Amino acid sequence: MSISPRLVPRKHKDGNPLPSVHPEEKPHAIHDYCEGHRRIRSETSKESDRAFPYMDAALTPFVRTAHPETRFQHGAALKLTGEMNMSPSPASPIPNGMHTITPHLVCREVAAAIAFYCKAFGTVELERLPGPEGKLMHAMIRIGDSNLMLVDEFPGCGSLGPQSLKGSPVTIHLYVTDVDATVERAVAADAKVTMPVADMFWGNRYSKIEDPFGHPWSIATHPRDLSPQEIQVAATTLRG
Repeated sequence: MSISPRLVPRKHKDGNPLPSVHPEEKPHAIHDYCEGHRRIRSETSKESDRAFPYMDAALTPFVRTAHPETRFQHGAALKLTGEMNMSPSPASPIPNGMHTITPHLVCREVAAAIAFYCKAFGTVELERLPGPEGKLMHAMIRIGDSNLMLVDEFPGCGSLGPQSLKGSPVTIHLYVTDVDATVERAVAADAKVTMPVADMFWGNRYSKIEDPFGHPWSIATHPRDLSPQEIQVAATTLRG
């Protein structure tokens, strides 16, 4: 939705114009401006007051959507006018491209982890959010049709990876078209094989590795469909 904002200047009760913040000013000016200007609740909708923060000329570049009219006690009242280029659509509860469950891994040195996953699994980096001390507060990559979220270790926030915890109880399962080639590529990128590639009784060709950051992965290709009865018979035979 595209909205063209129009600023309506307001004056103090003594008639003098109130200060405003201009778009070319640095972002930190926004905080100073907001601190000096209290909000007034809309007479028509208290919800709109709670939903939208301070908005003035300095804020308009960051505004994506807004109520058609937002009032302020001081400064400028921002009235949003203009033609809509398209009808507004509600946000999807599950964002496009996301599955219901998404693994979120804590790694020591996430930037290095992303490089490893790219080499081992041919991942595509979708986003990264830099944080303090050169760490990443958030990153997301895509492997095949699935996304994987990543974050650096932040011990003060309780964010610790397998290397700090001395292991992980979680295994990430990855289906690929060629398990042998994928495991070979992962080993070349410095992964450790914990279970060699082999044909399994449930129909998969399967292997397990540990990545350089301590996360266990099971990797498989599915060459055969077996019924639950066939799998049960194979498991019983295997147990002897």
